[in-house]
Amino acid sequence: IIDGHLYTDFTTDSGTVIKKDGKEIFRYDGREMIADMTVTQDHIYTLGISRNRTGFSLRRDGNIELKKTSGRAIGRIHRKDSSVCFFFSEVITSPDGNIERYWQYSDGNEMQVAVREDIRKVWDITLHNGQICYVAQMTGIGAPVLVNGAQMKTLNTPPGAKIISCTLFPIGDSIGVEAVCTTDGTTFYSELWIDAQSYHRFTSGHTVSGLCTWDKGVYCILNSNMETG
Repeated sequence: IIDGHLYTDFTTDSGTVIKKDGKEIFRYDGREMIADMTVTQDHIYTLGISRNRTGFSLRRDGNIELKKTSGRAIGRIHRKDSSVCFFFSEVITSPDGNIERYWQYSDGNEMQVAVREDIRKVWDITLHNGQICYVAQMTGIGAPVLVNGAQMKTLNTPPGAKIISCTLFPIGDSIGVEAVCTTDGTTFYSELWIDAQSYHRFTSGHTVSGLCTWDKGVYCILNSNMETG
């Protein structure tokens, strides 16, 4: 639901269809999973992932703004002044092996995001209070780190915990992190941090499938008994 309207998407045998309040507004060739959508005063932007997971595309009213046949889209579409932007990564080959590089796309321009040299993997990137903020795995540190502008903080995790994924979310002027963790490799749980301070750890077997914030509170939809296999 965006601005009081219900937007939905589905794929046909050959294309992708976008509807508003049950009425088709546009369709395009190519079967994509819609990872995110945002609506401006004049346009609808969609971020679509290829069904065979070989790339992604940013579209405006169904027309391609940016298309990549490799790499991964990261996070959501962001509103930036009168334009939109989003982040993505691409893998390059170097003498040290495959390295992931990170980019910001805005107004037709691709700009590389500078991350610390000791960052091994970035899980999520967002714009927060005008600054680029990301949560990442750092060489030599087992716990995730939250980098917000020039500040870096380590998220406290239980001994032996392995992080499967991390997602950033805004909460007022603060930034939150939701992570899926495991300590035994078979049972998973979610944990929340606000400004790198522990906020809530769900019981083993419960992971967050949906999240929103309201009046300084965090509201979650949980999956239970999530196991591998």
